Formats: sequence, C-alpha cells, structure tokens
Amino acid sequence: MGLAAAFLGARLLLTGAFHIHVRMPGRGRTALSVGVAALGIVVLHFGAMTATTLVPGGVVMNPGLHPVQPLNLARVVGLVTATIVVALVAAALLDRLLTDLRGLTQATRKGIASSVATDAAARSIVRAIVGRGRA
Repeated sequence: MGLAAAFLGARLLLTGAFHIHVRMPGRGRTALSVGVAALGIVVLHFGAMTATTLVPGGVVMNPGLHPVQPLNLARVVGLVTATIVVALVAAALLDRLLTDLRGLTQATRKGIASSVATDAAARSIVRAIVGRGRA
C-alpha cells in the first residue's frame, strides 16, 4: 500500500511539474517545475525505500555462485557510462553543426535576396541612363 501511494504521489508531482512548465508564463516556471519534479523523485525514492523489507542475517551465499560477478558488473556500468558520454558529445556536436548550417542557410538566403535587389536596382539605373541617351 505504501509503495502504491508513493508511486501515485510521484506521478502526480511529475505530471504537475510538466503542466507547470508548459502552462505557466514567466521566467520562474523552469525553477518551479524542476523543484516539483525533484520533490516527485524524492517521494518515489523514500516511498520505495520505506516499502523495502530487510531481513537481519539474510541468506549467506558463496560469492562464486552469484550470477553476476563484481568485475563484470563494473565493466557493464563502465560501458553504459561511456556510451552515454559518447551519445551526449555526439548530440552536442550535431546540435552545433545544425545551428551552423541554419545560420549558413539564412545568410545565403539574405545574400541571394540582396543580390536580386542589387541586380534590380542596377537594371533600373541602366534603363534610366539608356532612356536618357535615346531622348
């Protein structure tokens, strides 16, 4: 019962944080939504820890028979961490590249528009000069 209440409370708080961020105007919405989301995570964490039952003494087990060896677990954690770091660096580089390309395309569009406007102005000047020469 306690775990279900913690899960429901965390879900309500995290949903509330999302709604605060989406619907509330102003600069303080990010700080408020992060605070409510953190509170939701804290509620879920301590609710789950309260629902955990530890038995003193427990079962004594031979470490050699455990299905996951500590060294293999460390390798998996290191691999996952390295994968996350590589993904973050790749995302940052891709974001930078797309931002640079967006600036390049906007500059190119402005350059083309400026060139077209300059050509039109030059044509009108030439027409004016040629028109004067005929008269």
